[in-house]
Amino acid sequence: MQLILIAHPRTGDLRESLKYIYNLYVEYVVKNLMYTPGTPIK
Repeated sequence: MQLILIAHPRTGDLRESLKYIYNLYVEYVVKNLMYTPGTPIK
């Protein structure tokens, strides 16, 4: 999985936001039994 985040240089620490996004990905994609790895997420 690749995740690209574009933010302003003066933006503060985004670690918590990235963890939140990653957890959503895990919950809705990785744990989904209908998802086949390597297929596009729509």
